[in-house]
Amino acid sequence: MDIPLSKRPDERRPPRRMSKGMYLLPSLFTSGNMAAGFYAILEVVHASASTFWHLDNAAKALDLAVLFDGLDGALPA
Repeated sequence: MDIPLSKRPDERRPPRRMSKGMYLLPSLFTSGNMAAGFYAILEVVHASASTFWHLDNAAKALDLAVLFDGLDGALPA
């Protein structure tokens, strides 16, 4: 009993191409990183001695930017 031609293990197939959606997630992390950094800069500009809570918001935005940057670097391109 022979194995059909399409089921033979020695048959070599060309490597699969990555789908277009694979590049979307790292791009979204990069965009989130840029948006969080921009928001942090705006909050620092708005801060003064009486409205120090802007600096807290800037620190939280920088934490998000670090997270997005780490996730962007961890994903295979």
